[in-house]
Amino acid sequence: MSEMSRYFWLNTNSISSSLPTQLGQMSEMSYVFDLSSNWISSSVPTQLGQMSEMASSFHLYSNKLCDDVPADVQALSSGVSDWKVTTDNSIGTACPTSLPTSLPTTTAAPSPAPTAMPTPQPTALPT
Repeated sequence: MSEMSRYFWLNTNSISSSLPTQLGQMSEMSYVFDLSSNWISSSVPTQLGQMSEMASSFHLYSNKLCDDVPADVQALSSGVSDWKVTTDNSIGTACPTSLPTSLPTTTAAPSPAPTAMPTPQPTALPT
């Protein structure tokens, strides 16, 4: 068994993205899976439940995780001795919707052409 399939430590690395579903492909992960203390903002992917060999530490605490923990992932907790997922997250609350990356464009009505202002004529001074 390779070290990669036993240990995955990326805690406290200022990771600021969502959890990729591909992490679930590490199905032979058995000892430490730790992505705690980052800026990960997403729901917990159901695919993480495929880590059925996990027995020691499963840490996702101190991130910005939201929504409910999927049942497949919760099922891992019964075989893991150190399960820390909900602490310092927003588990159980809806994930915020993304803001648009650009503002909508509006078509404004064309402004009227400027009108010519009459030029004042100089008046003659009395002599």
